[in-house]
Amino acid sequence: MIKINEAKKIVLSEMNQPVVDEAKFDELLIKLGRAANIFVVGHGRSGLVAKMFANRLLQLGLSVHAIDEITCPPVKKTDLLLILSGSGSSLALVDAAEIALNEKAEVALITAEDVSRLTAVIKTVVVLRADTKHSIHKVSKQPMGAMFEQSSFLLLEACVLCLQERLARDEVFMEKHHANIE
Repeated sequence: MIKINEAKKIVLSEMNQPVVDEAKFDELLIKLGRAANIFVVGHGRSGLVAKMFANRLLQLGLSVHAIDEITCPPVKKTDLLLILSGSGSSLALVDAAEIALNEKAEVALITAEDVSRLTAVIKTVVVLRADTKHSIHKVSKQPMGAMFEQSSFLLLEACVLCLQERLARDEVFMEKHHANIE
């Protein structure tokens, strides 16, 4: 029977594996910094990771929305839609990308797949070499795409550090943008 410390070692060792293309990551950072509004979306646990990232963007003073929330405004030309999708094939996410692209908004994707319905239409694609629940040749010992979700979370936390520096926003600034009604 696996013990907790052994399980933690497995998870942590897998989080050191996915490496991303620095140029594509930098392209994403530039688009995040330029966008009038940032829209985030993902399904399931990837959607939760997207919303955690949205929370940090808000604390950095950026205008951000989760597209499945009732208060989400329409996407426009000056905006960015960030999609998290391990498979890059979810029809609802493809529809969201097409709507944003039709409105001339920027669209970026974090995915585990080099070739998918979303990579076919999106120029800014950050590929994480991580298992998803659809992976045929699994590397991860973790179930159901946990490696992609955790890798996405770590990548986006690193993104927050990069944006924090680029925008010159310290933790005092972020604390002032933290929710005061919880």
